[in-house]
Amino acid sequence: MAQRDDENRDLDIRARTLLVPPERQQSAKELLQSDFIQRANYDLPTGNPLRNAVALDSEPRLSNAQRFTGTSAKAWYFFAGPQDAALVVAFVQGKQSQFFGLEADPNKLAATWRLYFDYGCALGDFRAAYKAKGEA
Repeated sequence: MAQRDDENRDLDIRARTLLVPPERQQSAKELLQSDFIQRANYDLPTGNPLRNAVALDSEPRLSNAQRFTGTSAKAWYFFAGPQDAALVVAFVQGKQSQFFGLEADPNKLAATWRLYFDYGCALGDFRAAYKAKGEA
């Protein structure tokens, strides 16, 4: 959630799915579905703040080193949901300002303004993701 762009603006991309290899599926279920997480210091609450925080999915190809390169049985991923995709905005000739024109009719006791923006918008890559190696 703390990702920022080049101009230090928050991207507001929230993790919706945790993707793990089959070797980590049991640990991930325990983490995401347990009611309590036991702590050594008994003064702290034992509730699980991660309970049902994200959906869980498992993919066997993530750890299939015999078939794919770059695999890991320890790595895990967070994926954003399609509703959280970044919005890409483009401006005509890169100008982020409005076009302004004054139109006056000498036969009317009035003035009109024409104001418009030339820009386009599109959804960015919906597969916004974060990969953790799963080891130090």
